[in-house]
Amino acid sequence: MSTFAQNTFNAAKYLSFRPTYPASFYDIVYSYHRHRGGSFGKAVDLGCGPGFIAQNLSTKFSTVIGIDPSQKMIDSALQPEKAEDARIEYHVGFAENLSSFVQNESVDLLIVGQACHWFDFDKVWPEFTRILKPKGTVAFFGYGEFHLPKHPSQGPLISNYSNSPSSLGPYWQQPGRSIVEGLLDAVPFPTPISPYAPTESSLRGWERDPAALVPPNGILDPEPASPKTLSSVEASTWDPSSFLRLKQFPTLVTKPIAGTPQADIAEGQVSIKKTLTWDQLEAYFRTWSSLHTFHQTHPEDKALERDIASRLIYRLRQGVRHDLGRAQSGDAVEVEWPSLLFLAGKK
Repeated sequence: MSTFAQNTFNAAKYLSFRPTYPASFYDIVYSYHRHRGGSFGKAVDLGCGPGFIAQNLSTKFSTVIGIDPSQKMIDSALQPEKAEDARIEYHVGFAENLSSFVQNESVDLLIVGQACHWFDFDKVWPEFTRILKPKGTVAFFGYGEFHLPKHPSQGPLISNYSNSPSSLGPYWQQPGRSIVEGLLDAVPFPTPISPYAPTESSLRGWERDPAALVPPNGILDPEPASPKTLSSVEASTWDPSSFLRLKQFPTLVTKPIAGTPQADIAEGQVSIKKTLTWDQLEAYFRTWSSLHTFHQTHPEDKALERDIASRLIYRLRQGVRHDLGRAQSGDAVEVEWPSLLFLAGKK
């Protein structure tokens, strides 16, 4: 996270080419929250960056607060375009201590987009327990390393550039990078839950599909240990039957939910896809914090005719041309990010 706070970090470029969450992400969260009896009074976008999520929240909630540790991000933060949407209140702050901005049991929905991998959950879950109302919801959005779904043969090349010890691998901040690539599997729920066990759901309309919860290798990884910093009283305020991890693969199967914006969650909705020009894909690559750190350590690379970012795009275009069996790679390519929704609710 410290990379984003450095004076040399360009927030405007970072904001221009990052993946954006599709409407289905918000539909799922709002449906989940509404179906559990949650209210739509106050929402918090934690690790808000420029406030993309906060803007969406402003269409549903009467009060929206955006909090980020980077002053540069807050300086770039956005307000809703429509006058009827709630204005967003922004603050510089950290997830582990929100007492300056958020009162006890005042928040209906807390959303974190691609930021919870930096949290100290021994401190965060007690803080979330403090600020959330009964029936309140915590939702984490996350996504892993991009790939080209129509050109899977290029996966090893992308992985080599991003993870190799001789490339960007050593320049990612850890353990955040590993947590993201694991699609937040290392992020604990506030209280214990049996590994992947279908439970009597308090959501009534939602149900787990046991077959979809079995990984390809047939081995079920245990849930990470819940923090021991919650008192028994605090822990008892959470509803373990509401705890869900929705991944692009596997997906969650639902029954229709009457009166919600979207009745069913179909396969493939919990994913992020974009068609990008090659220049846009290179611009996205240049938003990586590891590339920023790599160039601080190796400024000579930027002086080359093709720096490491340009070399990756050049080789990807070569690979796509080979896949297509033609001289040109086309002007654009479909890009996909494996994605994750983590949901937990209070009683």
